[in-house]
Order: sequence, then structure tokens, then C-alpha cells
Amino acid sequence: MGWAIGFAPVHGDGIIISDTRVIFTQMEKEPALDCLQKIHYVGPNLISAFTGSVKVGFRVVAELKKQLGSARIDQGWNIDEISKIWIPRLLRHIYENAEESEKTWG
Repeated sequence: MGWAIGFAPVHGDGIIISDTRVIFTQMEKEPALDCLQKIHYVGPNLISAFTGSVKVGFRVVAELKKQLGSARIDQGWNIDEISKIWIPRLLRHIYENAEESEKTWG
């Protein structure tokens, strides 16, 4: 099980933390290691974190960077709109097109 939590206080700074554990399904000895960066810079004022399937997580991060990373440093995004409408659609599309073996990891 992975986890990530973020917080954006009103004074403008923010924080996000996550675990770094990854599980290797084909390793008998030491099947889990703390070795994976799960928090990634997307663009100005945007970061992303993931849990679950590493392959799906990196696909999501790559797509977020492609779609949202082009903002100028002085430009913002309507977080309400992208978090309630756009990102759920993106996540659903990536998940539905993922390999069946990856879907078991969420």
C-alpha cells in the first residue's frame, strides 16, 4: 500500500509527502524496497504524487506534465476545474487503457 498527502495553507506555500516503497512481484527475497520517487514537478505551482501501479503512475505524471506543465511562471490553473473535471477524466482514460496486470495495483 502506498500513500501521499498534500497540504496547501492559505499563506501560499504547500507541502506534499509520500512513502518511497515499491513492491517487486517477481522477487522472493526482499520483494519491497524504499527506492522510488513518487512526487514529481509538473509545472509552475503544480506537483503530483501517485500510489499504486508504478507504470500507471508514471504515465499519469507524464501526461500531467505534457498538459499542465506549459504554464508560464506567472500563470495559474483553475484548480477547482482541473481537479474535479479534467484530472478524473484523464485518470479514468489512463486506467481503462492500462494493462490488466497493472490495474490490480490501482
